[in-house]
Amino acid sequence: MAYGKLVITIASVTLGIIFIYKGAVKVFPEVNEFAYQDFVQRFHRFSPVFPLADLTGFRPSPDLYRQFVGWTELIASPILILFRGTLGALANLILFGVMVGGVLTHVTLGDPLVKFATEVSLMIVLACLYALRWLEDYQARRAAKKKAQ
Repeated sequence: MAYGKLVITIASVTLGIIFIYKGAVKVFPEVNEFAYQDFVQRFHRFSPVFPLADLTGFRPSPDLYRQFVGWTELIASPILILFRGTLGALANLILFGVMVGGVLTHVTLGDPLVKFATEVSLMIVLACLYALRWLEDYQARRAAKKKAQ
């Protein structure tokens, strides 16, 4: 499964770089002032329909919401790139959850698909990456079990 490991590595690094940039733009205006201001405006729209508000009773301010999402992306991305196994899978699931939240927010606001196509695309690729990671782990466990017999 050498090609599988290569695909997982390429996908992890590519997604990690994308999410590092997305997170940095949300948190640091120096990265890209125009994109930063765009995210500031977007999160003012997103905050009133925070997906977990009904479940938690908490509705974050737009700035706190934006910073939380940005820092989550900035922290999970290097883990996605650098670690296999449980840590890599956990980072994958966290980023997938962030994308699900983004998609739910856009759907709740009634936005057209073109406004959140990036989130949908990243969510699909993260799901595929998770499946590949799971398959790799399953095959490794199966091979180890066969070897032990």
